[in-house]
Amino acid sequence: MGLTYGDLLMRVLHRVRPYEAIRGSANALFGKWVEICNEHLIHADSGSLKKYIHQIVRDFDQLKISNEKKPRVGVVGEILVNQLNRIKLILSIAFKNANHLSKKFLLNPSSQPSQTITGSLV
Repeated sequence: MGLTYGDLLMRVLHRVRPYEAIRGSANALFGKWVEICNEHLIHADSGSLKKYIHQIVRDFDQLKISNEKKPRVGVVGEILVNQLNRIKLILSIAFKNANHLSKKFLLNPSSQPSQTITGSLV
């Protein structure tokens, strides 16, 4: 789920930010959704993934954008920078959630499942 959120958030941010009418509004919306997605991933509720994806797209579609025409420019190395930003976001989400889960399950033995799985893989 974290990969899906990270990829979607980076795509909508890079698509809208150059055209935002109010400077910083895309980054603010991006920050809001990173926090919401972090909380969603901590609680591991996969049922609302689709709902959040639609809300993210809707929120970025509703940002006020300028009608200014801007040329599209490709810069050598831009793909690497974009991928590094995406990887950085995904890793930050993953480590926050891993830290939360390790505290929840490893430091609190009573929260671990009481069943033991036995059997052979062969």
